[in-house]
Amino acid sequence: PQQPRLVKSHYHNGMDSTRVDYQNLDRAPNLIVTAVVDGVNARAQEWYDKFFIAPYVCEVTAISEVHSTAEGTTDPYSMQVQRLQGTEATGSGDNLLTTAFDLTGTAETVVSGTLVNTNVKILNKDDRLALRLEQASGSDCTDVVVTVSLRRIDLFK
Repeated sequence: PQQPRLVKSHYHNGMDSTRVDYQNLDRAPNLIVTAVVDGVNARAQEWYDKFFIAPYVCEVTAISEVHSTAEGTTDPYSMQVQRLQGTEATGSGDNLLTTAFDLTGTAETVVSGTLVNTNVKILNKDDRLALRLEQASGSDCTDVVVTVSLRRIDLFK
C-alpha cells in the first residue's frame, strides 16, 4: 500500500526571500500568508493596505488575527480583509469576513474570522488581499497580525 504523503508547513518573513525556491512554490497546494501592521502603526488607517498577490487561482480557507494592545478609546475599532480585483484600491474591494475583526477585543488572543459564503473567497491570478481599518485612527491599538490560509485550485494546470 502507498504511504500517506506528509505535507510540511513552511514560512518566510520577507527578509529571506532570496532563499525561496519559487519553482516549489508553484507546485504547492496550499499557501499561508501573513500581514503585520507593527507597533503604533496599527493605530492609523494609512498603514493598512495590500499584502498579497495571488500567483495562481486559489481559495481563502481561513483568516485569523491577533493584536498586542487592544484599542480602548475608539469604539468601534475594526479591521476587514478584502479581495481586490483589477484596478480596485484598498477600501473598494470585496469583504472576505462576515464581521470585521474587533480590535477592541482582548489583547494577545487569536481570533478566527468567519468567511463570507460566496465566490468572493476565490482569488484569480493577480487578485490581491488587503487589510482595511474601518476607522480613520485610534490611540491604543498596537501590533496587528493577520494570517490567511489559501488552497490552490488550479493545481494541475
